[in-house]
Amino acid sequence: MWDAAIASLKLRFPNFRFLRYDTRGFRFEGCDKPLTLDVVAQDIEALLDALRVARAHALIGVSMGGISTVAFASRYPHRLNRFIACDLHIVSDKANEAAWASRVQFAKDHGMEALGKQSVERWFTPKSRNSPEWNKAISMVAAASMEGMESSVNVLCGYDETENMKRIRLPGLYVAGAEDGRCVGVMKEFVAANATNSEFREVGGAGHLPMIENVDGFVDCVEGFLRA
Repeated sequence: MWDAAIASLKLRFPNFRFLRYDTRGFRFEGCDKPLTLDVVAQDIEALLDALRVARAHALIGVSMGGISTVAFASRYPHRLNRFIACDLHIVSDKANEAAWASRVQFAKDHGMEALGKQSVERWFTPKSRNSPEWNKAISMVAAASMEGMESSVNVLCGYDETENMKRIRLPGLYVAGAEDGRCVGVMKEFVAANATNSEFREVGGAGHLPMIENVDGFVDCVEGFLRA
């Protein structure tokens, strides 16, 4: 997902080292324990430990990765200098949880590629229909484990990170694609009301995955923050 954005960031930050990782369950059938935000935050800590990285310059995540980023920043602030959280909900709600249950059942009935085709309709703006980025996102979902996806959905249910968000003192940047529907307004209001030492920015011409749909716009959005 991040290939083009990381390639662009590498050109602007040649001395930085970039690491991507698959969330627990993405490549494998199910998970060895019920997944929660605590667990995925622990996974990030374990990854840094394994790589002997005492403190990362920044953690960046989108959607489930975005709320995982907030969870990690609140629980392990001594392991980061700053964070960027994109296109996320700080609080889960019943409607979203029901939508995820429906997607899991759809994947069981029709397969992961069909779920990918359904998902891109929500993730991208109409102008990107059938673009290379659109088709790449479908392939990404098709390659994922259905059982792992079902396990991962638990991360997005029954959580409220508002109080944890309030406690974060690290520099934070919250980013949303300007055309990501209701998510934009909700994020903007939450950041204004609850975040300290943070700001909210929009990436024009993009929906739920601005780092794919508008790579240059996304990199321009985050570059100054990463340099600070």
